[in-house]
Amino acid sequence: MNRNELLFDDISRVLASSIPRRQALRLVAGGIGGVILSAVWPRPFAYAAFGNKTCGKRCTGNGQCAGSGELTCRPVTEPKKELECCLNTCGGKCCCESNTECCGSLECYNKVCSTCVGGVLQDNGICKNQQIKTLCCNGNCCDPIAEDCCYGGTCCKKATEVCCNGKCCNKRTQKCCTSALMCCACCTEDGKCCDKPTISMTWWHGNPPLQMQMAFREAAEGLATVSILKAVNVTVDIPDFVPGTKDPVVATLTKIDPTQPARFALRGCSNCPCCGTGDPVATTLKLNTGRWARQRFGNLGEEEYFVTVENGHFGLHELTVDMNGKLFELRKLRDGERRDLNVSSAMVAGGHNVVILTGRGEVGASATIMISDTKLPKGPSAMIAGEIMGAHLEPGMERLRAHQNLVWGDLVEETEETTHLAFAEASGQTAQVVFGGRMDLNSVSELARYEVEVNGRPVRVEIVEPSVGSDSVTVTLRLANHELRSGDNVIVFWDGLLGDAGHLVSGHAGPLVVRSLQ
Repeated sequence: MNRNELLFDDISRVLASSIPRRQALRLVAGGIGGVILSAVWPRPFAYAAFGNKTCGKRCTGNGQCAGSGELTCRPVTEPKKELECCLNTCGGKCCCESNTECCGSLECYNKVCSTCVGGVLQDNGICKNQQIKTLCCNGNCCDPIAEDCCYGGTCCKKATEVCCNGKCCNKRTQKCCTSALMCCACCTEDGKCCDKPTISMTWWHGNPPLQMQMAFREAAEGLATVSILKAVNVTVDIPDFVPGTKDPVVATLTKIDPTQPARFALRGCSNCPCCGTGDPVATTLKLNTGRWARQRFGNLGEEEYFVTVENGHFGLHELTVDMNGKLFELRKLRDGERRDLNVSSAMVAGGHNVVILTGRGEVGASATIMISDTKLPKGPSAMIAGEIMGAHLEPGMERLRAHQNLVWGDLVEETEETTHLAFAEASGQTAQVVFGGRMDLNSVSELARYEVEVNGRPVRVEIVEPSVGSDSVTVTLRLANHELRSGDNVIVFWDGLLGDAGHLVSGHAGPLVVRSLQ
């Protein structure tokens, strides 16, 4: 009997067996394919006389594997590429004789380590009524719902990662370059790695104008372009430079109206090309009247996930960073301490990230916060201490600080614990401020520690009336007659008040819209 006749007998025997028809047809197709391949493919991959090695046994060629063609000698481990007799439908080390040979809690079903626990494995490999447990990945166990099996047995998270030559690349910030076979920021047309420019920020405060600087540099390929994507309440000065320069190119940003926030986004591209965007958030979070304060920013880019916190000389006790609903807590902050935080796990693509900053502490405490795509190096050259941002001015300077908005970013909302309790009232010619917690009554009763502006014009405070509650202090300021009218804007400033622990408190409330009680 020749080889074709033997093949016909095998096909007839398979079709007449009790195994499901789809599996039978698959085995038949494999046998026919073996005959065709044997004419063009050298050993050991061509089908030869069947051996006696069972599923999962080491082999050097298909001829050593038992069965009628359903087993082939295949590489199952990396990087050694050891060979085992494996079912044609298997991927990786999946053949078994008993449950003890299976990864994790998989069960051995029809000589295959299966996720079909307590179910029925159908011909198409789908488990009916399955209870998915683990995915065997070259000896490692992956979550079959949340992870993919990557080359070499690495488990990559489906939602955020992609397999690249045995490594998991971050889908949001990296690409798998075909030539380099590694995770890179960008890829050239021929598949090589290409880096984005580095972006670093410095900024300072003093007398207007309020300014920030942003430096772009690409030391390997050179910098090609720097362009403006967005500029709100800010002018941008980008110096001329020769494309391809490997020196820093520093853009200067100047606020147009120093009393309002500024928003901007600049893009720098290297010669490869590979582009990075700088649209940071920089702010001072200060507890003017309450024991907590909150700021909400919108439209953050997906690459802005490094948070740097410089706590004030009289600083916050705690800071919560809420990025798209995921909370990051910084507790037990010390005065003058710096903390760094990476919130990349909470970022979403598309530039629509929302962050809520909530600081807690005693009245008068503050911290300077920056959110950017670059982790700021430590040291004086990159220091963002409160003096630079103007968060901690000398006594008597609070009125100046209140007129210089130190926020850079898309500020959506700003509030404090007691903001809703402050008001100004025309009929009584009064302005009221509520401090959360305890305050030194002698200092809050001193007239000289307060200043009031009405529509930008300073007015005289005649009487200070403090009132102590169970957990707060209310201060009512009585102004000279006829100073307040309905609809006026009022700002109240204070300097040199003493908190319960003896620390100096400066701050402001407002603008408050004057109401008229009937």
